[in-house]
Amino acid sequence: MLHVSQLDRGRAERFKSSHVVHVPLGDGLHLITLSGIVTLDYKSAHQAQRHSQTSGWAQEDLQLDLLLPPELVAGGQRLRLEQCAPLLTINAIGGVSTVGWAVNACQGPGPIELSEILPIRAEIGVFNTGEVLHAIGYHVTLTARSIAP
Repeated sequence: MLHVSQLDRGRAERFKSSHVVHVPLGDGLHLITLSGIVTLDYKSAHQAQRHSQTSGWAQEDLQLDLLLPPELVAGGQRLRLEQCAPLLTINAIGGVSTVGWAVNACQGPGPIELSEILPIRAEIGVFNTGEVLHAIGYHVTLTARSIAP
C-alpha cells in the first residue's frame, strides 16, 4: 500500500494547493470540503523488457491522510464523520510508450471518529511499460459532528 500523509512533515511538499472550506451548520454539525493536489510519482515495480512484450497493469492501493481544519480538532476535540464524498483525479502523467494511467476507485471511511486526519482510500494503476502517475487531485466533501473531548 502506498501511504501519503499530510501529517508527515518531512514529505509535506507532496501536497500542493491545499484548500479547506468549513461551514458550521449549527448543533455541532460541520460541512467541510478539502481539495488539492498530491505528488505520487507512482510507477510499476515490474517493467516490460521490450515494448513488443505483452505487459499489463500495475495496481496499488493508496491511502491519503488529509488534515482536518485545525480549529475543529484543537485541544483534543474530535469529530464524528457522518457523510463523506471523495473524488480523486489524474493531474499529471508521464511515460514512454503504450500508455495507461488510472484512478479506479476511491472511498472515504465509514462512520468513524476523527482527530487530526481524514483517511481516504483509492485504487490507482499504471501500465507497466514505464508509465508514471505523477500527481492526482483530490476533492472531498464531508459532514461531521463535534464530539466533546
